[in-house]
Amino acid sequence: MRVFLFICCFSLISCKLPHWAEEPEKPKTEDKDKDRNPDEPASPPGDNPQPDPQPQPDPNKAIVKKMALLGDSIGAGFLSDSEKGKVANPSSLSFSFFTDFLSSGFDLSATLTTYNPRYKKEIESAFVGKLDGPQCFSVACRLGIKDDKATSHAVVGHHIEDLLRDQLPNLDKATDFVITEIGANNFCDTKYNQASFLAQYKTLLDELSKSPASVLIVPLPDVPGVFQKADSYSTATQVSLLGINQPITCGQIRDGFSSGDPNDVFCPRILDLATKNKLADARTEIKSVNDELEALVSSYNLPKRFFFAKGVATWELQTGDLAADCFHPNRSAHKKIADISWDAVKEHIQAAK
Repeated sequence: MRVFLFICCFSLISCKLPHWAEEPEKPKTEDKDKDRNPDEPASPPGDNPQPDPQPQPDPNKAIVKKMALLGDSIGAGFLSDSEKGKVANPSSLSFSFFTDFLSSGFDLSATLTTYNPRYKKEIESAFVGKLDGPQCFSVACRLGIKDDKATSHAVVGHHIEDLLRDQLPNLDKATDFVITEIGANNFCDTKYNQASFLAQYKTLLDELSKSPASVLIVPLPDVPGVFQKADSYSTATQVSLLGINQPITCGQIRDGFSSGDPNDVFCPRILDLATKNKLADARTEIKSVNDELEALVSSYNLPKRFFFAKGVATWELQTGDLAADCFHPNRSAHKKIADISWDAVKEHIQAAK
């Protein structure tokens, strides 16, 4: 069994703004004195008050007709309802995941078959999900998009090539806003090559450029830095199995639970670099690929459609932001990613006007 890294990760070319970046019309107010006889005094304030103006539409609300997310485990909100070091909440989806994962003998593929669709429907990520809650924070929520108008195609463990094959063909042609969050699984693969990575990403952007949809490109997060935030011997989580609380350490998760299978390793390339004290080299690499990715996005010369959430590349996830696998972002971290991504959306809307 091959364990994939869980973390991964407007309109046609014209001067016309995307419909959701256009300035809303200002409400008209009625002038009560416009037909007044000039010899008559004007209505005193308070005697014949002006009606309250109709609320002006929030330019950042309900301005996208249909949104889609293409991505991996971050987009799916994988394990975001858990926190490192804490006993798993028995009512949480992540508790069920870990319990089934342990019961299956660490059969990740089988467990994800059940839980991938559940995470997309039941968990809010930084970008989409559970949009009807009063405390929702995702980009879709802030845009005022309803559940049936925001679709997540994100799949835990997907690489760019998986997205191209399995997610992109399912993109609704009516979609006018797309978020892409993908690539960390490629970066963690022992076969990672930056030139190949960028070539695959270019294929994705080529396809997206053929539609009129606006696209927010989310760069790779600081994957190597995560390994510095949690000691391998520290407790990742505890789950109850057969009535006994069973602790799972960060190291157990990272080394594939010592199955003996060389492919059954959590983020093998970065784990190997960590054991060789070369995480600094990996961080230099990820900065380089993000810089190249930003340049690639700019090369399309579609400033009104393609835009880059650069802040995600420089944001450093802290120990308190980790989920129960010592790697993925928890809910508080997803909110921070949502804040950064939302800033990029707002800046793009203003720049496009």
